[in-house]
Amino acid sequence: MIPLQLILKNFLSYREATLDFRGLHVACICGANGAGKSSLLEAIAGLFGARVGHFWKMM
Repeated sequence: MIPLQLILKNFLSYREATLDFRGLHVACICGANGAGKSSLLEAIAGLFGARVGHFWKMM
């Protein structure tokens, strides 16, 4: 499953953000320390039912 769009509102360090994945084949998350990279990955993992500290293999 590939998400098309992720809308974050009041999620960890994000007050409001929209990410549009349409048309992307590869994406890179980069930024300075404290920019919210890990928070973004937690939000994406939440879409797939993953829990922090656990890895769930998708088949």
